[in-house]
Amino acid sequence: PSTTATTTFGGMNQVVDAFISITGGELTLNVEGDGLDSNGTAEIFGGTVIVNGPSTGGNAATDATGGLTITGGTLIQGDRGDMFEGMEGAYAQFSASVSSGDTVTVTNSSGEVVAEYTSTKTISQVVVAGSSVTEGETYTISVNGSEAGTAIATSGAAAGGMGGFGRRP
Repeated sequence: PSTTATTTFGGMNQVVDAFISITGGELTLNVEGDGLDSNGTAEIFGGTVIVNGPSTGGNAATDATGGLTITGGTLIQGDRGDMFEGMEGAYAQFSASVSSGDTVTVTNSSGEVVAEYTSTKTISQVVVAGSSVTEGETYTISVNGSEAGTAIATSGAAAGGMGGFGRRP
């Protein structure tokens, strides 16, 4: 694939010809720096990816300089939320107070569970993406069985916040 290189911040946002491709299985990351991190692109076609953390600012659960695309499987990421970039493929982004050991459940408007995990970090944002998330549909997040908020699924770069050094629309 062709790439465009823009060098600023000492080369931190330079896109390189590299990629991460996840096609199946289960992957759980416990991080304090960037979690699923590619200076090229990252793609999730299948499987389940859970990213716990970071719980401090300045890093993101996912950081793909050339963009993150999700066409299958499930991505569940919990972090502080200050560096969220968005992704191609439908995702629901929640602000919620989650402590280490809390069970987080996301359901669709029919009450079906689309994602569930136990957080290993104290976080304030949860993002769920994948084949079970439909753009425009409303999702509910519950923490330890108590409803903590709703979100309408979207796709593309994050609407607000600082973002990271990744691709922009």
